[in-house]
Order: sequence, then structure tokens, then C-alpha cells
Amino acid sequence: MDDLPHSLDRLSTPAFLADRRIVQRNCDRMREKAARSGVIFRPHVKTHKTIEVALMQHGGAKGPITVSTMAEAEFFADAGFDDITYAVPLAPDRIARASALAARIATFNVLIDSADALKAIERAYRSSRRVLDVFLKIDCGDHRAGVDPDNPQSVDLAKSMAKSSAIRFRGLLTHAGQSYKARWEREVRAIARQETEALTRFRDRVKLRSVASAQRRPRRWRSGSSRMRSAPATTSSTMRSRQRSARAPPKTARSRC
Repeated sequence: MDDLPHSLDRLSTPAFLADRRIVQRNCDRMREKAARSGVIFRPHVKTHKTIEVALMQHGGAKGPITVSTMAEAEFFADAGFDDITYAVPLAPDRIARASALAARIATFNVLIDSADALKAIERAYRSSRRVLDVFLKIDCGDHRAGVDPDNPQSVDLAKSMAKSSAIRFRGLLTHAGQSYKARWEREVRAIARQETEALTRFRDRVKLRSVASAQRRPRRWRSGSSRMRSAPATTSSTMRSRQRSARAPPKTARSRC
């Protein structure tokens, strides 16, 4: 609060006051904790919505950030932030706007949680030829958004995303919004376990389905030969290798918004 007027009586109201030293200390602690954990630090900016605090979060740099609206994404892109995740499932009427922003910054990640959203992106791609970086949002218990990790249709959607030419499938993303209601550390830890288990459980379901699909593939005749051979199997390992170039590293795939 070192830049306040000399008298609070001269301060125009209503006003929100923050102690710059405390804000900086909190930003430094979170950034250092992420560094010690070996994960990419992508703070949310939806609360403060300011360039100044976003810079404080990254120690003065314009690092990766998370936003909740397209307006926020465009505002921070205009200020030079070029690695942004829009952490709300993309609505069809936002696709053109998202494509335009993706064209002018290095990385703009979006989320989807339905087959209809994927189809809408694919329709837009046919005219724009703009490939989007897309995460599949997983519901880990908050039930506000995301696919059910235990629903077979969610696995089908993940496989469709991996095959789509309209997107780069960046991986899975979840957010434990229910943690906001937690009052005790043990509650927070329990929700964190629930969050992790939802992601890993869904990841394992995708692997199992890909293996089963490969095992059910029919055998086929080889051209110009009377010998039969099996069709190439798409095992979980080959599926991972095919997707690796279109995904962020595993730690990024578990990013939280």
C-alpha cells in the first residue's frame, strides 16, 4: 500500500486495497512451491484481472496464465502474454474468437467437454483451417463442467479428439472447485486425492479401451500374397506415441485451472 494517497480521506470509494508486500510474498511462495514440485506454474488471473499482479505472479515475467473469459484472454494477450489457457469449456459461438486469438499468440489452449463441441470445432476448421490446442475437461467431483471419468462415452470422446485433424489434443485438465468449501486441511487433502484419482482412473480407462480395440481388429489379406497377416495393432504404447507430439508433457496434462 506504499502508493496510496497520504490520507485515506482522499481515497475515492468504493475501493479495494491490497498490501503490495503481502501480495508479492504470496506470489513468490506459490511460484517457488511450483518450482520445487517440478511443475509448470500457470496461475489464474480471474480474481485480480490486472497486468501488474500477473507480472508479480511470475516474478516480473510474462509467463503462462489461466483465464475464465475470452475478454480476459484478449486483454492479457494485448499486454504481451502469449501462453494462455481459457479454462472454461469452449462454447460454439466462441470458436471464431478463439481461433483469431490463437492466430496471434504462441499458445492458446481451450477446453471442451462434449462431442458437440468437438464437432463444432471441426466444422469451423473446414473453413478456417485453424487447428486449436484443446484439453478434455474431466469432472473430478465439482459437477459444474467436465466429462464423467467413469462414462464410456467420455473415453469415446477422448479417442475422437486424438484422431481429429482440427485440434491438437493437449491432454486432460480438471479443477476441484469443491475445495473452496473445505474448512480443514484434511478435507483439502481428501479432495486433492479425489482429483488425482479421477484423472488417473480416466487415463487408465482410455488405455484399456485402446488395447481392447486393437485386439478386436479383423485380420486382413496382404495384397499380392496368399498369406494372411494381422492388421497393425494400436496398443496403448503406440497410442501414447502418436499423441505425444500433440500433447503437452504429462505434468502439463494434469494442469489445474
